[in-house]
Amino acid sequence: MTIHTPRLCLRPWLDRDREAFATMHADPDVMVDAPKPLGREESDWKFDRYNVCFEQHGFCRWCVETLDGCWRR
Repeated sequence: MTIHTPRLCLRPWLDRDREAFATMHADPDVMVDAPKPLGREESDWKFDRYNVCFEQHGFCRWCVETLDGCWRR
C-alpha cells in the first residue's frame, strides 16, 4: 500500500532505502529522543523488522518522501 498526498508519498521501506535509513539512525540529532544513535547492525535489524511488520499486517512505520522522490535534511 502506498498513500499519496498533494506533497508526499508514504510507502513501505524498500531495500534501496536501507543506506539512508542507517544514516538517519546514526545521526545524534535525529536520535535525540532515543537512548542512543544506532549502529548499522541495529539499523538493519530495525529496517527488517519494519518490513516483516508490513508483510504480516499490511502497514508499518512508513517511509515518507517528497513527490519528487528526495528527502531533505
